[in-house]
Amino acid sequence: MLVNKADLNHARSGAIADFCAERGVPLVGRVPYDTVVTEAMVRGQPVTAYADGAVAAALRSVWARIRELIQLQSGSALPGEEERP
Repeated sequence: MLVNKADLNHARSGAIADFCAERGVPLVGRVPYDTVVTEAMVRGQPVTAYADGAVAAALRSVWARIRELIQLQSGSALPGEEERP
């Protein structure tokens, strides 16, 4: 589960986290609201092109967590990635 615009409603974000914990659903991250997302869309750029932004950092963290979960479930690295010790 990924909570988008997580900082706009902390109670709702917390409820989502509780829901995930109760059901054993991995919460891979929380992405804050940022107008840079709209700016990136208008310019036809990926949000991660705005490397200094909180959203880009959150998405990189989410992707790292997803890769980690896949590796844990499969027991091996993703194609094109080296296995980590």
